[in-house]
Amino acid sequence: MTDYLDETIDLYNSLADSYAKQVQDRGPFMQRKKFVSMLPPGAKILDVGCGSGRDCKFFSQEGFKVTGIDRSEKLLEIARIAAPRAKFYSADIRHLSFEKNMFDGIWSCASIVHISHNEMQQVFNSFYSILKPQGVLYIHAKKGEGEGYLEEPSIPGKQRFYSLFTTSLLKKYCETAGFSEIEVIDIGFTEAYANGKYSKEWVDCFATKV
Repeated sequence: MTDYLDETIDLYNSLADSYAKQVQDRGPFMQRKKFVSMLPPGAKILDVGCGSGRDCKFFSQEGFKVTGIDRSEKLLEIARIAAPRAKFYSADIRHLSFEKNMFDGIWSCASIVHISHNEMQQVFNSFYSILKPQGVLYIHAKKGEGEGYLEEPSIPGKQRFYSLFTTSLLKKYCETAGFSEIEVIDIGFTEAYANGKYSKEWVDCFATKV
């Protein structure tokens, strides 16, 4: 039986080079600076759904110990070249096997959006488990309600599976997992693409394991 995520991963594999170039200069870069400011020097960061390694490269250059995981082998190949000091593994976000209290920070940029809400709480519970006390979680997710196959202008003409989030739902996932000091922000930011289309808006979340 084909997993709903397999089709999306196959799409990323087929377009890895062009997708990596497209996202290189796009991303929540201000939030990335805030995230690292919340971490101790030399902290251990897990980039969940690291893609082509754009953020892993930044974290490595800032002196952090970085681990990146993704299901797309083609994007991981690009990531290993982009961030040679980081460690990369093929892994499913829904089934993480890291030890408890292992990471100081988890960076999840546009990755949980491809996980069904039926499996979402277990993902947040896992994030909480593998973070150290005082560890920081960052989530960058698509704004909206429900889930399904959608076309976004970052890959025109193709559909990917997306879960969408309201600020209240994102906060609920964090609270249920045990996080506190939760800051959920409707950033109202949408990206313009060369084809004249705009992406869905984003919601962001910072949460701490206390």
